[in-house]
Amino acid sequence: MIFYLAALAASVPSAPPEKVYQEARAAWEGGRHAEAVALARPLAEKGYSVAMHILGAAYDTGQGVERDPALALGWFRRCADLGEGQCLRSLGILHHYGRGVPRDLEAAYSWYLKAAARDVEAAYADAGIAHHFGYGTKVDYREAMRWYRKAADRGFPLGYVGLGELHRRGLGVARNPAEAFLMYEKAVEGGYVPAMGAMAAMLEDGEGIEADPKRAFALRMRAAEAGDRDEMFEVGKAYLHGDAVGKDWAKALSWLTRAAEGGSSAAMVDLGFAYEIGDGPPQDHAKALDYYRRAAALDDPTGVTNLALMHLGGRGNKADPAEAVRLLERAVRLGDPRARLFLGVAYANGEGVAKDEKKGFALVREVADSGDAEAIGTLGRFYAAGVGTPADEAEAARLFRKGALLGDPSAMRHLGNAYAKGKGVKRDPAEAAAWLRKAQAAGDSEAEAALEELLSSPK
Repeated sequence: MIFYLAALAASVPSAPPEKVYQEARAAWEGGRHAEAVALARPLAEKGYSVAMHILGAAYDTGQGVERDPALALGWFRRCADLGEGQCLRSLGILHHYGRGVPRDLEAAYSWYLKAAARDVEAAYADAGIAHHFGYGTKVDYREAMRWYRKAADRGFPLGYVGLGELHRRGLGVARNPAEAFLMYEKAVEGGYVPAMGAMAAMLEDGEGIEADPKRAFALRMRAAEAGDRDEMFEVGKAYLHGDAVGKDWAKALSWLTRAAEGGSSAAMVDLGFAYEIGDGPPQDHAKALDYYRRAAALDDPTGVTNLALMHLGGRGNKADPAEAVRLLERAVRLGDPRARLFLGVAYANGEGVAKDEKKGFALVREVADSGDAEAIGTLGRFYAAGVGTPADEAEAARLFRKGALLGDPSAMRHLGNAYAKGKGVKRDPAEAAAWLRKAQAAGDSEAEAALEELLSSPK
């Protein structure tokens, strides 16, 4: 809930007894939600609009009471009818996200404008976001900037964030990363923790400011310690891979677990992969499977794909190719290109589905055409073996080279083997050895044996 009760006392048409209201507000902001509700309810029932807003927020979020979207809507409507600006904005939020009412972005935008007319700073930012992304109105970056500027001029942090985004991307204004960084910095000074992540990303890339990975990490750590789930994930990832800090599996596990417990599917996927391959922790396929299942339950495309591959290979449970195919089809619908590649291979091999080499070839080719190195190498193997297409060793070698140059270890090995055997290219043992060594260095598990076979064969 972003600044839900910010400027709650502004534009109050019916002020409640000050002492009781201030106690209710302090209780809400202090996390004592049930106490806040108990104090606010008598005031709300007497018609005090700001107390109604506390009740509406409680029923909307389920804090202090059982969540009830209908009651939230009812309280917000009652205080909106009294002209309470925060309630006008809250009705916009309900319509924007479809809580208690059908989702209606145009209605949400209309409510935001009504709240902005009551000088609710957060509504200025809401109107800016609407024009920035076309929520309920047309995309208009200059209009978005006007609203963001109004919010920023009143010191509202999301106004600075919006200005930062427009300057960083060059939307409606000349691209100016340095100005964007300053805007994010002002948002942080105003208490908006997530802007630290944007600052950190710019410091990592040297975008608008001199690159400083250590300062970037320090910002991510500050945000993580303040409870930002996304930055908990970034800190955990940094410790996992040794980015800007030394590798530390214990710290990586701690931060990634906190992020996962907060609902980060990306953290669940990273934990799953770490346990799957034993990168940091001892290899544990059962734990990997559990994390992938949790990520898949949140519709994380990578989580669904990785879960499918666990079922396909029988890692952590009994092999179930049919379930793997079902999961891959789901991951394709969720937009993961890797899933399309693996689904193509499944069709080509008849794993978990009726064999259909032409369909498999078509699926793999779609991914290869997007420039995916692994898919390009896989397509090369299909041409080499005549899977779903007439065999063509020259085309296979061309694809192996393309995939190898893009960094795919398997394509490097296949290109090395092509040179070793003169398939699709002129036989060249020296070139073969060079590519097989590259494949081995890149982590291909079969390259070492292929290289030994090459070196032991007659010249």
